[in-house]
Amino acid sequence: MTHPPHRPAGRAEAIAWEIDMLTEQLLRASPQAAVRVLATVLDTDNGVLGRMVALLSTSSRVAHQHAAHFALPERTSLALGRAANKVYDIALDLNIHAEHFAELADTPPPPAPPAPPTGRHR
Repeated sequence: MTHPPHRPAGRAEAIAWEIDMLTEQLLRASPQAAVRVLATVLDTDNGVLGRMVALLSTSSRVAHQHAAHFALPERTSLALGRAANKVYDIALDLNIHAEHFAELADTPPPPAPPAPPTGRHR
């Protein structure tokens, strides 16, 4: 991280970087680890997707509150509000899958198949 986490812009950059790292780790994750990651990402209450909705919604309110100071057009806060609504709708659509991933994440992985015999046959 190049910015201290207490600076909001630096924090946003750090979170973006963490999402990139999570994406890379997901690509290489075992099936069980991938299921756990997906369950957390798709969780509409406490997961990444749910928190993204909250961030976009807050961004819309902040843009509206500070529009005059930053000379932002009203459509900026409206666009952020629409984005929050769309991501929320997507989160609701994916919620059934999130529940399935959460169930799978709590299920122990199946046992590995037995290894084939390695001895020589005569």
